[in-house]
Amino acid sequence: MGLNSSSVILENHPLKNYCTLGAGGNAEIFCEPYNIEDTIKIFKYSVQNLFNINILGGGSNLLFSDGIINGVKLNQITWPLTNNKYLIEVEAGFKLADLLKFTHENNFGGFDFTVGIPGTVGGAVVGNAGTVDVGICELVEEIKTIEPDGNLKTWHAGEFNYSYRKNALFEDNKARLILSCVLKLRDALPDDKTQLENFIARRSKQPKGKTAGSTFKNPVNDSAGRLLEISGCKNFSEGGAVVSDKHANFIINSNNATATDIINLIQRCRERVFEFTNVMLEPEVRIIK
Repeated sequence: MGLNSSSVILENHPLKNYCTLGAGGNAEIFCEPYNIEDTIKIFKYSVQNLFNINILGGGSNLLFSDGIINGVKLNQITWPLTNNKYLIEVEAGFKLADLLKFTHENNFGGFDFTVGIPGTVGGAVVGNAGTVDVGICELVEEIKTIEPDGNLKTWHAGEFNYSYRKNALFEDNKARLILSCVLKLRDALPDDKTQLENFIARRSKQPKGKTAGSTFKNPVNDSAGRLLEISGCKNFSEGGAVVSDKHANFIINSNNATATDIINLIQRCRERVFEFTNVMLEPEVRIIK
């Protein structure tokens, strides 16, 4: 493929350290491109040879199954962000926490809802990360992607739909790869400090440790955590995985849990909630097999 010497390609590579749940098997092929050019080359090669492609990002909302996971696992590195006043172009591999720090250092506002959210900007845009009230896609002016045919495309605001924890661009086509996005920010306002304190207080109530964050998406007009709690799921466990006693929508890898332990616990909780409330929860954690 003619890659830069700094790009990494490994076979049978362990993946559990690339996942905040700290569990899972090995990648058939693991790639970490040095730059955008190599990312495009690896993507096109994978498509042409019919390899499955999975993007790792920050690993904060995914779980790798046990055993060998077929296909190419692509871990995007961080490239610099650039800004033109209120328009910030940032590569997909840039950490969300670093972007939040950048906004504070440059007196930008409107991004504080991301405080405490792990992972990368690319993963956040793909899953429209945020709160129940606001998601990052509301700030997106452009998204640059590699299309399934290997060509590059720029999507502008209004050309794609998004909703709670969803971005239609990536729901409709799993083979589409995000390269970067342009976010539109604003000047910081006097009441932003209060907003930030509220977000920090909300996040502080969430459990710590090896977790993917929220296990399930909130149903319309309800809370997954509430449904799990009234159904008696707190402290449910499977192997080394346990439902947090602090927040029922968080599963913790407390004792060297396998991916199978976690997957079984997710399914057990879904079945329990359905039995008690007739609501089938939709997982927020993405399971890669």
